[in-house]
Amino acid sequence: MIELWFTYYSAWSGQILLERWAIGLYNILFTAAPPLALGLFDWRCTAIVSYNYPKLYKPSQAAQYFNGKVFWYWMSNAMIHSALLFWLPLMAFDEGIILTNGMDGSYVILGNIIYTYVVVTVCLKAALETYSWTWFSTLAYGGLVLAWILFLEIYR
Repeated sequence: MIELWFTYYSAWSGQILLERWAIGLYNILFTAAPPLALGLFDWRCTAIVSYNYPKLYKPSQAAQYFNGKVFWYWMSNAMIHSALLFWLPLMAFDEGIILTNGMDGSYVILGNIIYTYVVVTVCLKAALETYSWTWFSTLAYGGLVLAWILFLEIYR
């Protein structure tokens, strides 16, 4: 959605907000690890408890955790997050970004700032939804933020 907000802001010019390699790495690595950590390593109870108490499966069988209402809640939540993550930094840097050498920064620098906020927000949101913390979830959430910053430092 952030790219769509930027497309609207740039008058449908085709200008990109983030450099292509950074977009590719973000889409492959940084969007994959938090859902994998949640899906594979997060559990509400142990296997023994779930085996001994089959009624624990009733809410998921009755679609209480994933239905139309829940889907649209998460979609609207994502829309609000994307709008805030794009428009607030854009307004904060409305006068432009001046680098230490006196040159004016480009939209790619603004994109790096915005996507840094996106990575932090995605990891924090996934951490808020985590029931059981494992070494992989800790690494996925905290390590990804550090890996993104390291990537930006190496890549620039």
